[in-house]
Amino acid sequence: MAYKFQLGHAIMSGALDQDGDVLIKDEAGNVALSLEQDGDLSGSGDFEFGGSVKLLGTAQAAATLAEDAMFYIDASDGLMKRDSFSNYADTAAGVGLGASGGVFSLDLNELGAAAIAAGDSFGFIDATDGNASKKETVDDLATLFAGDGLSAASAVLAVAVSGAVHIDTDKVSITGSIAGDGLGYIGGVNSIQALKVNVDDSSIETNSDSLRIKADGVTDAMLNDDVATGLAGVGLGAASGVMSLDLHELTAVDIASGDFIGIVDSSDNSTKKDTVDDLATLFAGDGLAASSAVLAVQVSGAIHTNSDKVSITGSIAGPGLNYVGGVDSILGLEIDISEFSTATPAASDSFLSLDSDGATEQRVTTDALATLFAGDGLAASSAVMKLDINELTAAAVDVSADSIAIVDANDGNASRKESIADLATAMAGAGVTATNGVFSVDVAGGDRVSVAAKATGATLAAGLNYHAAVQTGSVNYVLPAVASAENGDIVTVKGNSGTSETRFINIAPDSGDSIDGTANQNIRLESPSAAVQLIYVHADTNWRLV
Repeated sequence: MAYKFQLGHAIMSGALDQDGDVLIKDEAGNVALSLEQDGDLSGSGDFEFGGSVKLLGTAQAAATLAEDAMFYIDASDGLMKRDSFSNYADTAAGVGLGASGGVFSLDLNELGAAAIAAGDSFGFIDATDGNASKKETVDDLATLFAGDGLSAASAVLAVAVSGAVHIDTDKVSITGSIAGDGLGYIGGVNSIQALKVNVDDSSIETNSDSLRIKADGVTDAMLNDDVATGLAGVGLGAASGVMSLDLHELTAVDIASGDFIGIVDSSDNSTKKDTVDDLATLFAGDGLAASSAVLAVQVSGAIHTNSDKVSITGSIAGPGLNYVGGVDSILGLEIDISEFSTATPAASDSFLSLDSDGATEQRVTTDALATLFAGDGLAASSAVMKLDINELTAAAVDVSADSIAIVDANDGNASRKESIADLATAMAGAGVTATNGVFSVDVAGGDRVSVAAKATGATLAAGLNYHAAVQTGSVNYVLPAVASAENGDIVTVKGNSGTSETRFINIAPDSGDSIDGTANQNIRLESPSAAVQLIYVHADTNWRLV
């Protein structure tokens, strides 16, 4: 297949297959690209490829770093170029690395010089972690080196010394303080050369490496009082050459059972010894006992010993009494009525009480106590209190606000109070209306009925119920509960000029009640000045529309 080539970009399709080479020439007629039959691609110009370039014909071979080259993209012009591995290694070798023949090597001479200090780190091979390369501070290395007699602080090693051994500048030396009583030193105090014995050369002298008494060095005058003082051992004193007993010379110890003391036996005035146990037994008179040289107070009953004190235990508090403080360290006794057995008091029984002064005790009978407790409305007789209404103060009744006492059968016969107004409302049956505790009779024949204005959410009552204000929204009323309604009760609801479909009056039965046999049935008034009337029929406990 023949193709026509053109200047610029060429788009070709189909198979390119011929026996000869494919040549692409530039505008001057020179061969720019040659695709030979054996697959080799050659040319003298620049090649640009938009896709990936795959060199499938290259054979794998081990690189010779000192001689071979590699291709790379030159960032300065974007062209592919080549350079030897050796030159690349020379360029890539940074601080601490050297390169020769394309091979990198560690070169510490490359590193900048610096004075090593505490906190600096160095590289090492960690034998405990598979010979991994790691770093560590010189402080930790100094601590590792610091064995017995050495200490390390901030990477500095120092010889640890104590006593007469000290550090003098950069040397370890012995101070003159090592020379104790009778010794001196040769040399400076911080650089002694040897120790020597101090002698007065009158009675004591040094002879080469030995210490000796000089010939005729000790005279009788020297042995005078000093000899007696030197011979006086423990428990003996010496004065003017005379020795005497001196107990201050004895060593102080804690005396214990089994120890002895020196005594003068009055039976023969001889010096003897006896145990401290026997001395304690001799001291133990009435109320005391001795055991192993220890004296103890003998106690019984409620008296006991608590640590190093004699005290009274709480067991001394009998029936009706209690104690203040700890059981073994009581501070006082007090009356505890919980100790007494329970019983039903009688009129003639008595109670203990304290007078108003808080100290005087007195006995009060149950009868007198009941009389004291009986206030207004109560009377007391033979310790029994009862309700006595004659005790109450007279007052004018206010039926709209006052209350009366009742026994509430619905609450376990509990004592409660109720308003007179509520009582009147509960008592008002058919044809009777109660308002603020005042009864009124409804006139028969429709001549007159109860009229009441109702607010939204109110419970309706027998008679005429109306919404006083012009409606601006919906109004909700609830019919009286059938449990409290009387047979024949008539409830009339009247709307006003503001009643409409959007400002309706909704009338609902009490929860569970029904209208015309339908439970929870609602009635809605949606016309101006609309009205509806319902009557309660007791026979079927149902509100009926009239």
